[in-house]
Amino acid sequence: MEDRVSLTEALEQALRTFASPPVQQWNQNVFYGSGGPLDAKQGPRAVPQSLLERIRRTFVQPPDYRKLLAELEKRSLVLLTAQAGSGRNWTAQFLLDATCGGRVRRIDEIQAGSFAADAIAPFTGYLWSASTPLALNELDSDRLDVLAAELRDRWSRAVVLVPYDAVQSMPGALAEYLFILERAPDLTEVLKSHLRALLGRSLGEEADRIVSSRPVAQVLKELGRRDDGCRSVARFAESLKPVAEGMAILEVACEAATAVPWSGDYFRNLQEPEEQEFAIALTVGANHTLSAVAGLARNLGRRVQEAQEPMERPRCRVWFRTTGQLLSLVQAEQFPTRYRTPFGLVSAVGVRSRIDGFPPLLMRTLWQEYPHLQPILIEWLQDLCSESQDAMIRSNAAAAIGVIAGHDFHLVYRDVIEPWSSSFRIERREAAANILGLVARGDLADQVWELLAQWSDPVETTSLVDSDKSLSADVELDRSAASDAIPGSVVPDDVKASLADRRRRQLTAAVALGASVGSTDVPHALELLERQAGYPHAELSWAVGRAVADLAYGSSDEDMLRVVAALASWQASASRARVHAALGAFLQLVWISASGGPGTPKWLRVVRLSGVQDQFCADLARLWRRCLNSARYERVAMDVLKSWLRNLESDASAESVMRNLVGAIPQVPREFRVMRTYLTAWGRRGFDDKPLAFVRQVLDDRERSHA
Repeated sequence: MEDRVSLTEALEQALRTFASPPVQQWNQNVFYGSGGPLDAKQGPRAVPQSLLERIRRTFVQPPDYRKLLAELEKRSLVLLTAQAGSGRNWTAQFLLDATCGGRVRRIDEIQAGSFAADAIAPFTGYLWSASTPLALNELDSDRLDVLAAELRDRWSRAVVLVPYDAVQSMPGALAEYLFILERAPDLTEVLKSHLRALLGRSLGEEADRIVSSRPVAQVLKELGRRDDGCRSVARFAESLKPVAEGMAILEVACEAATAVPWSGDYFRNLQEPEEQEFAIALTVGANHTLSAVAGLARNLGRRVQEAQEPMERPRCRVWFRTTGQLLSLVQAEQFPTRYRTPFGLVSAVGVRSRIDGFPPLLMRTLWQEYPHLQPILIEWLQDLCSESQDAMIRSNAAAAIGVIAGHDFHLVYRDVIEPWSSSFRIERREAAANILGLVARGDLADQVWELLAQWSDPVETTSLVDSDKSLSADVELDRSAASDAIPGSVVPDDVKASLADRRRRQLTAAVALGASVGSTDVPHALELLERQAGYPHAELSWAVGRAVADLAYGSSDEDMLRVVAALASWQASASRARVHAALGAFLQLVWISASGGPGTPKWLRVVRLSGVQDQFCADLARLWRRCLNSARYERVAMDVLKSWLRNLESDASAESVMRNLVGAIPQVPREFRVMRTYLTAWGRRGFDDKPLAFVRQVLDDRERSHA
């Protein structure tokens, strides 16, 4: 389980590193294998509910929001503009979400000319981006009058985003639809809102303390001058999350937030191969040690030289650049950090770019501007995903391929995702899941969810007819028993191979439905995981359990409550497979909460919710009790309880919560006896007497109340 914690943290770090809206791809056909287009969407596309939910949790209203709302209600269509960095995009989406009940669709520039009044759906909000001359030409008063009338008749609304510098050249007839956001929202409140959403209620006070500090105030002042002020503040909140969790230093995070802006000429200005290779390696080795980044650069350099000069011996100019010279040329810096190891957290010196949003920006530049580098780059990243021993590098490499998938999904799916999703190697299946995680945060989210739904379906039945006996035509086959499914039958090798591939894709889907993709839409992920949990296969059951445990520690308390309620429902199922998946997921969830010790965010969240949510505490007790009555899970459940008791020694505030929880676990004499037996064994092995006496007292009180 310790390895799983490290993998999850590495994935979260990779998603933060490469988190940046992918380049839009309009009218793209998405092919899966050779079966043709799965979903070539045309016309307005739905804004993902996961994005709308994030906006609801973090949006801060600008001062003119009420006036904008009144104008939209009056005219049904507004042309919205504002200074860059004012958050007009999120303002528009929040406004349409609030007025149209969550039905928001996006009209992109290439679709604007074909969008007609008769295509408007009832009770729907439309966000129309008009940021290019092609799109601006579609704005004329007659057309807007027709659209506004149709929107009004169908109780729908539309917001057209117009560049601020285009207002002066707009025809006067459009002035009645124009609304200018004069003032941006308070960036301090924006930062506080985003940070609270990332941390949850358990660290709300810590979020307020960090936001009110002087270094943060100075950063906000600097970000307020930028063209992407609100977006930069949102990224700043992501870099402050590790600070609140005790995993990073405030001053270091503030320095990173005021990084150098990206320049399109950055890579062209690097003259020497060593500089170029180190810069590319920095995308995957972001926040890692200098030695790790140098090793990645050397590996990439060998591949480039083999492609350019296959007959030459590999070259390496060892004395060509000092560390200081190299970091200065690629605009990188060293900083103090901490890494998780099997021996705990250790101090180290990391390396990172000083350019804001560097990894995804450089990866896109390389893919778009250097076509002959593409096969070398994708092969290098593939090898890192599957061969590297470092979880952070594997996750970053997968995220980098995810950025590439935003430009060429067909290639990435054909060469990486599809073959790796059915691979025998777990590292490749995890990499495929992580790639989908980044793709799911962009415009291809619907396609990713449809793909995972296909993979999540249980292995289909295969019709096998025994020529000597009258048997049912539909026989469910397990990979391990496919050849013995029907006495006397012979299952073709290609059928067995197909079943094995589908089983491994189920495992890949389960991994993806955890932290990578599932965190973008927890209810949908739980629905697909429940479908998988009903299939009787030990490896799949364990994978589902890991995914559910990852979902529980999402960005909000609602995720935790929703997950534990789902597990309590699963454990009461008539399906033994679903029961095993529920108990396995529960044990991982509660173990993770205690493994970091008292004071960690995961421990604080579970303890706080147990104290304020009676149903949450009851569900935990019900799951723990079910484990006590299982020969497979009894010992593990009591070992996890012991870890919770160790935390109790250092966290007296959790005593009342533990009293309620422990008291609710046993219900019958056998369960009391099991718990007392373990308490006695722990005492003989030198466990602290104080928590043991506490639990014995709770059990005594509980037994007396039963009597």
